[in-house]
Amino acid sequence: MTGSQPSWNATIARFLELALVGDVRASTRLVVDLLDEGTDFETIVLRVLAASQVVVGERWVADQCSVADEHLATHATQRALDALSHTFAMPAPNGLVLVACADKEWHSLPAQMFAELLRARGVGVMFLGPSTSAEHVARLMTRTAPDALVVSCSMPVNLPGVAMLARVAHRHAVPVLAGGRGTGLAPRHGLALGADACAHGIEDGLPVLLQWISQAPKRCAARTRVLPAPRR
Repeated sequence: MTGSQPSWNATIARFLELALVGDVRASTRLVVDLLDEGTDFETIVLRVLAASQVVVGERWVADQCSVADEHLATHATQRALDALSHTFAMPAPNGLVLVACADKEWHSLPAQMFAELLRARGVGVMFLGPSTSAEHVARLMTRTAPDALVVSCSMPVNLPGVAMLARVAHRHAVPVLAGGRGTGLAPRHGLALGADACAHGIEDGLPVLLQWISQAPKRCAARTRVLPAPRR
């Protein structure tokens, strides 16, 4: 696999072909084979799994696929990500980051991808899934004393949930990194709601989290930080 655009397009097309007929075993085998052939974990997650979800979203907007199709593709991507995560030899973890979705945010797959990419980069992670209750996150923070909280929000309507989790985190002196399309379209929304920084992906978020693991930020300085959108 050279990583050229035509090759990745063909891989994405094949993955979705298998996913949309419900052949989860074959679609999972496809990406695990890529790993066995030497393609690195992060490349597979970003260039195949995440890219496949983008393609499905574009088809849905263009009325070229149904909600059922989107669910089939998401399920196949979820299963493939789980298989890759169990196959790839993760490095020893450094620190502890909680990754959660804002209240009423049920699009958890982007957050899970981010969590697994962090884990592959050597960060200790607890992924809490969709629509995580602020009260339950608070109880977990009391028990685990994490270095940071990542809050994912895909839908702008769920941005108040970012504020809820940020308030809980700050009561435990835990800094908050906000991400997802809901905050990514207008990063200052996340900052205004209490996040200490906003990121658009692993390359933006990882350095911030590693810095926080080494030394917790002063919130008055950290909250002014808005990370740039990735270049297209």
